[in-house]
Amino acid sequence: MKNTLRTLRIAVPLFVAFLFGCFLAQASGVPEYAISAGIATVGASFLLKMEPGMLAETIPSTNNPDISALANYAGKYARQLFAVMRNGLDIANDVTVRPGIKHKENLTKLDIAHGIEAYKEDFNLNAGDVKYTPRTIEVELLKRDLRINPLKYRTTWMAEVMKPGVNVTDIPYAQFFWRELLASIAEEVNNDAYYAVKGDGLSFSTSVTGFAKIIADAITADEITPVATGAITNNNAVAAVEAVANDMPVTLQKKGFDIDFSYNLWQKYQFDYRERYGKYVQRNKDGFFTVDAFGPKVKLNPVTWMGNSQRILAAPKEELIMGVDALGDMDKIEIDRRFELMDVRILFALGFQIRELKNIRVNDQEELVTTP
Repeated sequence: MKNTLRTLRIAVPLFVAFLFGCFLAQASGVPEYAISAGIATVGASFLLKMEPGMLAETIPSTNNPDISALANYAGKYARQLFAVMRNGLDIANDVTVRPGIKHKENLTKLDIAHGIEAYKEDFNLNAGDVKYTPRTIEVELLKRDLRINPLKYRTTWMAEVMKPGVNVTDIPYAQFFWRELLASIAEEVNNDAYYAVKGDGLSFSTSVTGFAKIIADAITADEITPVATGAITNNNAVAAVEAVANDMPVTLQKKGFDIDFSYNLWQKYQFDYRERYGKYVQRNKDGFFTVDAFGPKVKLNPVTWMGNSQRILAAPKEELIMGVDALGDMDKIEIDRRFELMDVRILFALGFQIRELKNIRVNDQEELVTTP
């Protein structure tokens, strides 16, 4: 309806101009085609002075009917699309996602000293009995700008829906398009999140600070003492992982924690385990890999987001925090349409922090600062 009204706004003035030209021709004796053509030309020149893109919006494009569908889908399902993006992050499955962070939020650390003593009537207070140490998580507002010709995605979409057993209506074009786009963003975040160091902000890896830098800074500040394992090989990987696990507080060994490491280290661990015990590590009845000497609650967790790191990271999942907005204030998809092209800006907030450094352990191997 809106496009029809816009079309009439152009067509009607041109038609009136033509009739007016015919009337003048009748009254003046000048050939009607000359006057009507002249007035129509004036009207056409007005159209040429319209703001670029206005005419394209006024007259519906018959070449690309998908633009409106894509824009409407993004507007209607923006929150669900961001949920799909976050769910597509492997790192989000291995850490605790904390929603609703607009900029900064304190992760208050509470330390209560030991001080039980024999009864006496005097009331004794000791300095430092209760200590609050705030750790702050800060999210950064990030953006991804893209100029897209949705027509180029149609070939891929048709190949997808034409697979045997797939009904075309099962994968609507708009759904497929946004799924592919946000999956690409999720892949970039997942690959760069661990090694990211906040800097010039020209890429994701220089816009936020990831766990590798947080750990390295904590080691430099003597807040974490790394476990000495030396270089990890196919012959000592099992011993190295067990050494890090053994350094965890006994209370956490009982409660359980994850041991995160790269797939490069996981291969070394499997080779070493096979040579020692004549088999590869098997999942337990609950579907987890575990460290034999520590029971079912200490899990081996090879992860994609640590690249080729030689770091062993032992921590309860709740200590590794990924902050997001996720409530819609900062998560947005903005679209500007022009002919068959679509300019897309995707906004979202993200940040990382470790809640309590005393509850994690790492080995002494320096990071291989590479991404997958």
